[in-house]
Amino acid sequence: ATASGPAAWLSMLRCPSRLTDTAERSSTMSGIPDAAHCREVGWQLLGIVPTTIGLLCEVPGLKVLDVTGGAKSTWGSTLAGSLVVSLLATPTSAAWLRRAIVTHQNLASLEGSPGEVPGFAVHTLGQLEFRDG
Repeated sequence: ATASGPAAWLSMLRCPSRLTDTAERSSTMSGIPDAAHCREVGWQLLGIVPTTIGLLCEVPGLKVLDVTGGAKSTWGSTLAGSLVVSLLATPTSAAWLRRAIVTHQNLASLEGSPGEVPGFAVHTLGQLEFRDG
């Protein structure tokens, strides 16, 4: 029998390379999807709370790839494919955000200390004024 619901989803988060017992590895990995990339897991966690406003964007172009339910209720459901900087209230803020994201992404892409995932970063960028929906 395979796990269903939250149990199946949580078992997906287990790192297959850290499962030491071969029987445990085969029983855990049968019937569920392969282990997910940390970006995908983080995105799924953001989407759990319906009011969270989140935008998954490509770098460096800043095109919106996916949006959370909170973002859809704030700006509508047509955000995918648009540029995240188009949501800012002023062109000055848009330029600042573009520079900040690219700078932080470049730092994240550098080879870091052991255990860090290249290209993955979480940074606080401060407060910006976004336009209304």
